[in-house]
Amino acid sequence: MTTSLIAIILAIAVLAFFYYSAKASLSKANNTPAHQNILQLTVENIDQEMHDRIVLVDFWAEWCAPCRMMNPVLNELVEEISTNCRIGKVNIEEQQTLAQRYNVRSIPTMIILWMAKRCTEW
Repeated sequence: MTTSLIAIILAIAVLAFFYYSAKASLSKANNTPAHQNILQLTVENIDQEMHDRIVLVDFWAEWCAPCRMMNPVLNELVEEISTNCRIGKVNIEEQQTLAQRYNVRSIPTMIILWMAKRCTEW
């Protein structure tokens, strides 16, 4: 009986630790704005911003906790990548056309896109 009680108390303590740890990291992520070098992609600017670049596109929404938790990671990544690679974000609530264009069914979704220069001479 005593062993069972200790196991239950230990399990509750572990669950409480994970709950508060996740809550703290989500709180930090909620307060982390997107880095200034992360592109805010829209229907109007996506073709121009992708021209001759490789772009990691993050499809996200305000209400998506895992999406918000990716902000600090993407902010660190944008500092590490080269100039011909970029990171962009698409808010699916505001840019539903883009989400449909790239067949995004759930979030967070990240897609690597690349648009090469078109060959005008043969």
